[in-house]
Amino acid sequence: MSVQLFNGAYDKEEEVAAAAMFAVTGKYSAGDRTLWSTQEDRAFITTMGLDVATFWKILEGPGGFGERWETMPIPQHDVSPAGAPQGHRQWCRRPGDHSALSGISHAQMSRYLEFAEEILHQTLLSLDEASISMPRSVPHFQHLSDLICTRHPLLEGAFGSIDGLSLPSQELDDPEIKNVKYNGWKTGHCINSVLAFPPEGVIISAALNAPGSWHDTDVPTARYA
Repeated sequence: MSVQLFNGAYDKEEEVAAAAMFAVTGKYSAGDRTLWSTQEDRAFITTMGLDVATFWKILEGPGGFGERWETMPIPQHDVSPAGAPQGHRQWCRRPGDHSALSGISHAQMSRYLEFAEEILHQTLLSLDEASISMPRSVPHFQHLSDLICTRHPLLEGAFGSIDGLSLPSQELDDPEIKNVKYNGWKTGHCINSVLAFPPEGVIISAALNAPGSWHDTDVPTARYA
């Protein structure tokens, strides 16, 4: 069985956008082209958790996803990155090659996804807006504390809040994984994270993807111990 990622009807911009959607969602469908054509915040947020402006921020500009997708070859351990394509040995993609790809195998699709996720990760690391970091100076801590005291005068010295986030998870066949993800309080399988955020509304620290059976107080223990 094979799947189709791009076809000849895709222009350069649509191909890069489809690759970015592929990296964000971990899947590709023909409906992504319709999603892209809408340019509507509601559709983008529902599908990817990003509004249109944020998606374009990731896509465009120096060091953006689009530039990396166009200039970086997909890594292959059995072929020299500087060598000519060895199509008779194994599938590969040259930088800037926008030829139609049709009927690629699941192994090739997996390589596409791994590459897209890696350059998405590199892109996000380069964006200041995507960074997660604690306040770095005493004046900044004081500013956050003042914001909180304006609304809650008795909360002196506080600079933020912390809360747990539980997201539904697929129920797997492996009984050990199934057991560790099951949350008896919520009577379902989930993944737990704990986020810390100041009154400015940004995330300043996060402990992510803990098993659903863990209590919120246990999730950040390793980070702050």
